[in-house]
Amino acid sequence: MCYDISAQLKTQLSRAKRMGDQTAQKEITAIIEENQLKNIYRASGFEHPNCILYDKSSIIVARWGLIPYWIQDEKAARKIENSTLNARIESIQEKPSFHEAAQHSRAILYIDGFFEHHFRNNAAYPFYVQKSDEEPMIVACLYDTNTKFSKSVSTFSIVTTVANSFMKEIHNKPEHGASRMPLILNSDQAELWLNTKREIDKLTAQLAIDNNLNLKAHSVEKIRGKSSLGNTAKAIEPKQYQAFQTLF
Repeated sequence: MCYDISAQLKTQLSRAKRMGDQTAQKEITAIIEENQLKNIYRASGFEHPNCILYDKSSIIVARWGLIPYWIQDEKAARKIENSTLNARIESIQEKPSFHEAAQHSRAILYIDGFFEHHFRNNAAYPFYVQKSDEEPMIVACLYDTNTKFSKSVSTFSIVTTVANSFMKEIHNKPEHGASRMPLILNSDQAELWLNTKREIDKLTAQLAIDNNLNLKAHSVEKIRGKSSLGNTAKAIEPKQYQAFQTLF
């Protein structure tokens, strides 16, 4: 699962900046101002933050929690958006909420890292996970645009996959089922994912987590409840707990 992310604006803009298009960068600046986008040091999907996504040819500002195009009213939208924060790569073609987006509306999101809980002695300890070189992660997403409300709304879901050996050590609560993690793509996999001319069921093997993906993690302050620091830079700073002698 992936319910909490860190994605500063400079990271979300990674793809646009690499394009080197000054006009595009000005347009993006306008988008940021218009949507009042802010740095995300730690945000929960249940808060439904707006993020910058990229599909094959455009930039999309979308809210986390996918609302399918066929949802008719805002009451139904509020009900479904909390259950579509994540989309399992193994079953996205089978789920009505994701079926169309899986083939036609694939996107990527650049993040600094994500948060996951580790369980020990009946207590939950939050960890912040990032690439060992601290470079941005490219995360696979699905998005959809609903035009049935008073204002058109674009929303997205983060695609997840079976956890690699590193993440299995952290996301370790048996009753939650098999350990999961975001589908983190290398640059070649990202281009495959964005190519919607390629059928999704023929891409699965090529989208497996890169064996060369090196991750690191450290424990942080609580990310739930009254003691949560919220969306502040301190939310990703290390916090040592007595339960752990070493970090992952």
